Amino acid sequence: MERMDNWLREIGRRVRSLRAQRGVSRKHLSTHSQISERYLAQVESGQANLSFAMLYKISRALDVELLTLVDLNLHGPIDAQLRALVNNLEESQKQQLVEHIEHVIAPTRRQTDQRVALIGMRGAGKTSAGTIACEMLGAPFFRVSDRISELAGMSLAEIMDLGGQNAYRRWEQTALQDIIENNSRCVIETGGSVVAESRTFNMLREHCKLVWVQAQPEQHMNRVMAQGDMRPFEHHQQTLDDLTHMLHERESLYATADYKLDTSVIDMKTAGKKLFDLIKDDMQ
Repeated sequence: MERMDNWLREIGRRVRSLRAQRGVSRKHLSTHSQISERYLAQVESGQANLSFAMLYKISRALDVELLTLVDLNLHGPIDAQLRALVNNLEESQKQQLVEHIEHVIAPTRRQTDQRVALIGMRGAGKTSAGTIACEMLGAPFFRVSDRISELAGMSLAEIMDLGGQNAYRRWEQTALQDIIENNSRCVIETGGSVVAESRTFNMLREHCKLVWVQAQPEQHMNRVMAQGDMRPFEHHQQTLDDLTHMLHERESLYATADYKLDTSVIDMKTAGKKLFDLIKDDMQ
């Protein structure tokens, strides 16, 4: 019984983590999985009476394989040894391990041309810093969200409403591929959740140098409100808690970037100049 309880809690943790990485609200997940918000809350707390049918609906709505939610055990002795070793590592050590494995397995240099991609949460300053840096570089600046809307012929909200995560992820990958194939020198602003989709994120890493544009959760929220979106103001503490959790879930993925730009205590003009200094050699 204890093993089952642990299994349910781990599935709940994975659902909540994937939802945070993708920036998906429980209400949105409920709509596209056709499962009530109340039941999803029970799933995430490890208290639901789960069935594979329910798990399948959740996995489809999150656009992940079912095994991502339920394959919780490594069985071979080598697997168990690897897990024990990795579990004892700090996040920085895990990243060093990933880089070492990538070097051993795929030693060929990435074909980045002169592309730079900005990753990070909304409100970090990607648009402002990227625009300023591109003016200084004389390079084009692309927002993946704009290209998605152009190619799909509809807004991001409409894409999400009509097709959910599955449709959005497909368009995101198509838009990014379109930008990369048609531009050998550019700066690309990505959506905050691009790191949650491994296929798209791997393509990004293969073809671009990455800059993690980061800030504190409170600043993310304040900047979003300054852009005219007052929704965070309505539930200030809950929104701040959600942002903090989302940043925590994505941090190890964002940290794989080649460079980091912290905009917490600087204005956007300074951020743009700092970004220019970071990437100017890669854009020559």
